[in-house]
Amino acid sequence: MGTVLRHVVLLVRDVPKCVRFYEEGLGLFVVRQSHRWAELGHAGERGPPCLAIKAVDNDEHCYTGYSPMFSFSVEQPNFDAAVCRLLQLGASLDGPIRRQASGATVVVRSPDGHIIGISSSSTSSATQ
Repeated sequence: MGTVLRHVVLLVRDVPKCVRFYEEGLGLFVVRQSHRWAELGHAGERGPPCLAIKAVDNDEHCYTGYSPMFSFSVEQPNFDAAVCRLLQLGASLDGPIRRQASGATVVVRSPDGHIIGISSSSTSSATQ
């Protein structure tokens, strides 16, 4: 077996708030959670966690700039609802929503400043 990415770790000030954002906004499920650590998995799958969230005490550890950038695929009928949920949970648009015949894309910043790209496909199954 070659190298396998276990998960991506986000450094944040408020783990419960961050978990709520990804759980309610994008439908990720909580694998395990404490006040200072959480692991989230893909929506609809009970595989290994894809995202880990770790509490830090200093703001300088949270500085993100444009890295990392996450990319999620959302099924077409759920795209607008997912974007609205993320905005209600504290995300901000980082550019306009782009709609084309092939689907829609948008980039948002999470409340912690992480960049999240969201795309949908006009076909019946979304791809990453």
